[in-house]
Amino acid sequence: MKYKLKTILLKIIALFFPVTCSLCGDDLHSLSNTAICNKCKESLPLIKGLVCQKCGLPLCDGGEFCRECRKHSKEYNFDKMRSVYLYKDLTRRLILKFKYST
Repeated sequence: MKYKLKTILLKIIALFFPVTCSLCGDDLHSLSNTAICNKCKESLPLIKGLVCQKCGLPLCDGGEFCRECRKHSKEYNFDKMRSVYLYKDLTRRLILKFKYST
């Protein structure tokens, strides 16, 4: 009963304040627990394969570290960093929107 009431209330709220994708603006299901539609989520640039053991960027030629990390290894103030997505295009737009939207 409690779940049904919650569902009904969320649907009523969605009529006045529709839930939309943060990237493309398409409508999301009123019970959606994410702010991104599946189409946009699938188009985010996922990091796959070999990655630099220091910065986490993809490695195109193998090895343990990328060219930048080998070149500037003493300048970084961290030991290891890892990201799921590349910071470009949609991912960049999503992060900037998250940081600066009110």
